[in-house]
Amino acid sequence: MSNSVRLVYDPFGLSEIKQFCFSANLSQSTIGGRQGSNVCTIIALLVGYQFVKLTLPELTLSTLPSQWFQVIVDSMLEGNALHDLLFDGEARNLDTEDAVECCGNDLHISHYNQPIGFDL
Repeated sequence: MSNSVRLVYDPFGLSEIKQFCFSANLSQSTIGGRQGSNVCTIIALLVGYQFVKLTLPELTLSTLPSQWFQVIVDSMLEGNALHDLLFDGEARNLDTEDAVECCGNDLHISHYNQPIGFDL
């Protein structure tokens, strides 16, 4: 897999928000030969954990750093495996509360507080 992932969108001109586009053959729904996935929330929580654990570099460039690329790919694989184990292949969507309740220990989350809203 290529890790040359370019910035495709910087919404509202805000430098804090970045969107990178992966190649068409790399997604949570197709990685490892899959045909679907409902693991968005679990992947996001795994990436957040790795961001803190590994002190990933801030995204300031227009190319996704290789360390970020590897964390995202690993989180897709781990998240899919965890979701499959928990739900036996059932297409079940989870919100953050659901994910923490059913697999918080696997996600390295000991508790969850409601997020504080913000305006852009």
